[in-house]
Amino acid sequence: MGDVTARSYREVVSAVEEKVASLRGGRLFIFLGGDHSITYATLRALRSFYRGRLGLVYLDAHPDLYDEYEGDRYSHACTLRRIVEEGFVDPRDVILAGVRAATPSQLDFAEKAGITVLGVEEAEDLAAYLKEGMPYYISYDLDVLDPAYAPGVGNPEPGGLSTREMVRIIKSLPEDVLAFDVVEASPPHDPSGLTLFTAAKIIRETLARARPPGWGEV
Repeated sequence: MGDVTARSYREVVSAVEEKVASLRGGRLFIFLGGDHSITYATLRALRSFYRGRLGLVYLDAHPDLYDEYEGDRYSHACTLRRIVEEGFVDPRDVILAGVRAATPSQLDFAEKAGITVLGVEEAEDLAAYLKEGMPYYISYDLDVLDPAYAPGVGNPEPGGLSTREMVRIIKSLPEDVLAFDVVEASPPHDPSGLTLFTAAKIIRETLARARPPGWGEV
């Protein structure tokens, strides 16, 4: 699909929708950020042509469930809330895993909406919460990892997953994947290049696991 460049978030959403719509279905979509707000744009674009039931695995240290953040309802801190409130995914089909920096109001929203929330200790059991018979969108915020493994992110949070734990989680994910994204890598905060190397590992492992809906059908 190539790079998407824009001067405002509204332009980002429009550009992503146009690019994705030109490709449509029958393939595995991979999106690279950018901060986590791109996931709103990519899911909105996919929903322009994909109407079936869709699960969401959202791996993040933070819930991203604020109604607004610093006056912005489409901030990276509000992404998951906008996704479920605008109906891109049924909240009961959302698994939010690796969370360790959440406010009571965000957790209260998740509980009332029916979102499954898993902490770091529970994240490796993610497969037990997956539902059969529907494809998934997988969203990896690199801050779900401990800063020892991914220091180059915008909002590092100690006590996260190791790379080894992440690979085990990926190998437990469903094969039926419509799309996935990897977000929040920040090269200026990653002088050693470790975070980008880890991101590449996540992409490679997910590609080895995932098959787009309808893959292999005649």
